[in-house]
Amino acid sequence: MAKVWLIRQWTSSSLAGDWRVSSQYSEAEICAILQRLVSRDLTVAEVVSCSLRKNDPKYSCHLERIGSGMPIQYGDNPHYTAEHLDE
Repeated sequence: MAKVWLIRQWTSSSLAGDWRVSSQYSEAEICAILQRLVSRDLTVAEVVSCSLRKNDPKYSCHLERIGSGMPIQYGDNPHYTAEHLDE
């Protein structure tokens, strides 16, 4: 069985879409994909604020990973997850 990354988009608790990506991508690369997906739903001001240094009072955590371990999760609503899947 081959492993793939299964990326899912969730709106509230409903599955809104899913994509399969080769397992050759690292966890860091998958995190970057999820951050890019989340950024599509942010305003310009939110993108700027979450790009600031963490010690800046205007910093926001919109592009920070939620929790640790699997599945990887980013975003609020919608939010995106990724996990390894055997196919």
